[in-house]
Amino acid sequence: MKLVVEAIDLLDSMELATAADAGLYKRASRLAQELDQHLFDTLYHALALENDALLVTADDRYLHKAGRLGRIVALDRWTPPAEESRA
Repeated sequence: MKLVVEAIDLLDSMELATAADAGLYKRASRLAQELDQHLFDTLYHALALENDALLVTADDRYLHKAGRLGRIVALDRWTPPAEESRA
C-alpha cells in the first residue's frame, strides 16, 4: 500500500492537466450506455469529442461500435502529424 500512496503522490506532484467537467462524464456515460461499453472505454472518446481531438485506439471492438461518432481512428491507420504542424 505504501508504494501505491507514493505513486499517487508522485503523479499528483507532476501537476498534469486533468478533465473534471461534469458534462464530459455525462457524455461518456451516455456513450457507455448507447454503445454497451464500459465507462472506462468511453471516457477518452468523450474527451476527444468534446475537445475536437482524435482518439487513437487499438481496440477494434470499440472502434467498430463507436466509429460512426467520429473523432476516432485505428492505431494501424493513424499517421502522426507532420513535425512542423506541431509547433
